[in-house]
Amino acid sequence: MAMEATAILAGLGLVTTMAAPLLASWFTHRRGREARLRDLRIQLFIDVGEYLEESSRRLEAVTEFYPTSGSSGPKNLVHPTLLTARVDLLASGSVREAWRDFVKTEDHLSWEWQENPDVNSEGHPYIPDSRPVVATSRESVEALRKALRDAMKNPDKR
Repeated sequence: MAMEATAILAGLGLVTTMAAPLLASWFTHRRGREARLRDLRIQLFIDVGEYLEESSRRLEAVTEFYPTSGSSGPKNLVHPTLLTARVDLLASGSVREAWRDFVKTEDHLSWEWQENPDVNSEGHPYIPDSRPVVATSRESVEALRKALRDAMKNPDKR
């Protein structure tokens, strides 16, 4: 009986010794993958935040009757279609939802200043603050900012 217990313990020791490098490799790979995904999410949140700030500047510019400031942000922003693809792949549900709402209100706002004949003042687009699309746009900007801030608290979460 003592011999069987010794053989079983020896066998377990051998299996553990052989499995340890495999388990260590698996855990290292997994941690590396999680770190890469976290880095991708953080970069996505930064890119979305930069686009959001530029959009916010545009909104303020078109709601000023006599604009004193225009949109003079960076020209190398990531296109919203590319951001949408990355948001769908990497972001949490709250960020995805806030981004979708933001894009929809951006489309409505864009239609207002590009297509609506009533929205033009002395050669530049002007949308009065009283228009519902302005309030909706500001709400979507704030909702997306909040979702990004919350997501940055735990960028490992999807």
